[in-house]
Amino acid sequence: MRKKWFLVFLLSFLLLVVASPLVQARSMIYDILAKGSQWTLNVDGEVGTLELLGGKGSRTRDGGWVMTMEIQWQNNPGTLRAQADGKNSEQHVVLRVERKNGLKVNCEGYIAMETDRFMAGITRHAARPRDLHGAWYATLLKEGRKPGGGKPAAKPEKPAIKIVEKHKIAPFVIKGTGSISGRVYGRGLKAANVFFVSLYGPNDFKTFRETKRFDASGSYTFKGLPNGKYKVVVGTKADIAIGPHPRYRIVKCKGGAIKNVNFELK
Repeated sequence: MRKKWFLVFLLSFLLLVVASPLVQARSMIYDILAKGSQWTLNVDGEVGTLELLGGKGSRTRDGGWVMTMEIQWQNNPGTLRAQADGKNSEQHVVLRVERKNGLKVNCEGYIAMETDRFMAGITRHAARPRDLHGAWYATLLKEGRKPGGGKPAAKPEKPAIKIVEKHKIAPFVIKGTGSISGRVYGRGLKAANVFFVSLYGPNDFKTFRETKRFDASGSYTFKGLPNGKYKVVVGTKADIAIGPHPRYRIVKCKGGAIKNVNFELK
C-alpha cells in the first residue's frame, strides 16, 4: 500500500515540479476553480466527486490572488483555499475534506503547470498532522460557472488572506535526531493562538517541512530533524496589528536539541 502511494505522489511531483511552466499562458485560479465545477477527487485511494459550491476571492499585497470556497465530497462538507503569487507562476491549493469513515484529511498541493484540469499533492491526517500519509489528485469532470463573469471583486483595502511564505513542499520527509524548540512572549502573548510557526529546510529555505501551532503556554517543538540549517518562520492569517519580532530565525541543527529559538509578539 505504501509503495502504491509513493508511486502516485512521485508521478504527481514530476508532473507539477519538473514540467516547464508557461507562465503567460496559465489560467487564473478564479477561472480554474469556478463555482459549480466538479472534479474526480482521489484521496489515498478513496474516489468521489468533488463539487465547488462557491466562495470569494481577492487580491493579495504581492499582486496575486487568494480564494476561499465551500466544497462537498462524499456528501460531506469541506473547504478549499487557493492562492497564486503575483506572477501567477505558482498556484497552491489546500483541501480540507472528510472521508466516508469520518477521518478528516488535509490535502496540500498544486494545480498542474501545463493544464488547468489537474491538481495533486500530499495528504496529511488532522489527527496526526506531523505524519506524511499519502497522496491525492483531482481531474476536472465538469466546468462550472465563472462568478461575476470571471474575475472576483475589485482589489480590497486589505487582503482576505496573507501569504506568509512562498514555498514548495518537500517530497520526502527524512527523519533525524535533532530538534528545535522555543516560545513566543511579549505583550501580544494572548494572541499566540492565531499565530503558527513553520519550518523550512534543511539548507534549502524554500522547501517547506512542517507547520505547528503554539501550545497553551506559547511554546513549540520540531523533532526528528536531520543535520543542516533551518529557517523558522512565525506568521498568521489573521488581520491584526500584532506581529512577530523577528519574523524568522535561521538555526543550524547538528543532531542535538536547539532550545530558546524565541520570538516576541508586539
